Amino acid sequence: MSRRGHVRWLETQLPEWTARGWIGADGSEQIRRHYAPDRGAGRSWLRMLLAIIGAVLIGGGIILILAHNWSDLSRPARAAVAFAVLLLGQAVAASAVRRPETSTGTREASAAFAALTVGAALAIIGQTYHWHGGSAFTLTWMLLILPLIYTHYAVTPALFYIAGICVWAVLERERTGPIAYLPLLALIAPHLAERIRRGGAGTPVVALMLWVIAAGAAICFGAFSDEDIHSAPVPLRPSFPFVMPHLFALYALLDALFFERAPTLGHRPLKFLGVGGVVVLLFIFSFRDPALELAGLRYFEPAGYSVAGFLLAGLLPILWLGALTAVATRVFAGAGEKDSEARKRPFRAVLGYGLAPLFLTVVPHLVGPATWLAVNAWLLALGVWTLADGARERSLGRVNGGMLLIAALILARFFDSDLTFLSKGIAFIVVGVAFLAANLALAKRRKGGAA
Repeated sequence: MSRRGHVRWLETQLPEWTARGWIGADGSEQIRRHYAPDRGAGRSWLRMLLAIIGAVLIGGGIILILAHNWSDLSRPARAAVAFAVLLLGQAVAASAVRRPETSTGTREASAAFAALTVGAALAIIGQTYHWHGGSAFTLTWMLLILPLIYTHYAVTPALFYIAGICVWAVLERERTGPIAYLPLLALIAPHLAERIRRGGAGTPVVALMLWVIAAGAAICFGAFSDEDIHSAPVPLRPSFPFVMPHLFALYALLDALFFERAPTLGHRPLKFLGVGGVVVLLFIFSFRDPALELAGLRYFEPAGYSVAGFLLAGLLPILWLGALTAVATRVFAGAGEKDSEARKRPFRAVLGYGLAPLFLTVVPHLVGPATWLAVNAWLLALGVWTLADGARERSLGRVNGGMLLIAALILARFFDSDLTFLSKGIAFIVVGVAFLAANLALAKRRKGGAA
């Protein structure tokens, strides 16, 4: 049964427990508040979303009206319009923070409107005085809206900022690489830490920020390692198969350390992206040709020393090794405890995904042309482990995840082979029957346990 299913069952039982005198009315209400979701939170999110959309539409409408009459305005008039738009946004933002009773929706909408007016003002000045800033425009805009995140305690400008610095970093990857992206990303860390301190790591806002941060970092580090960068100051370029396994494995390990109590997978972007990224990379290298390239790969293209190159070649492995050590310590420290669930989750991260960088960097050089066989064996072990673990814990999601991994591996090998359509069709039917049988068996087991 899923967490929501447990909550619904609990809500149906609480009135009966209260009527029988097992618990008091206050205790019933406290239990319901602790386990049941806040229904008012959904309405609050809807109001905030509508306010943000309204502010964005108003800002866009103002820009369109100005664009319609733009050719009739002189340069001084255009500059005056730019500053008027900027002052309007600042006035709206200031009015929201002056009143202590301002709602979250109002703060978010005012911050979003102010962020848009800053960008509009910069664009007007740039167009008027022929400042084609490009990446400089993006960076300037992001730095100017950064204070809104802290003055309004707002997530909307934070999301703008995270996405904006990612775009800037990709545009500037040939000149700066990760050397400037990481400090810019660190400027958002105090806001994220404060949100975690106030509401915990499993809140929707924290999850949303982590989704954007993790996805943006994956895009940026992939861009830093994928291009053939020779211009200073990035002469040391680690290869894509070196950088990305370390990053995705680091995601999975950090999730096991800090976010394993999050209520749903949607609240755990590090697990989703980390585990998913590792599996996708392993599937890529489960084919013969990519595996052969991996076996003969030089992981670095050295042309001298640079700080930016060190950040990719050194920092990620150091962070990965530290997280792996922390998770392994937790695994062995809890080996003798009766309640082993807290130990099992980090153990799964270590076994299946945390060790992926070590596997993909060491094994290809040991087995050479047989790398694709080793990768296939690793994927099969992951699927079997996930399936067995799900069966032990009576988790339908994990059972389906393990079956899906095994089925995808089998089907990939069939498409990679010269078998006839009849053989492939029979294989599809067998895998489908296995899926249905596993789900039926688990459903009966869960019903028997509930009874």
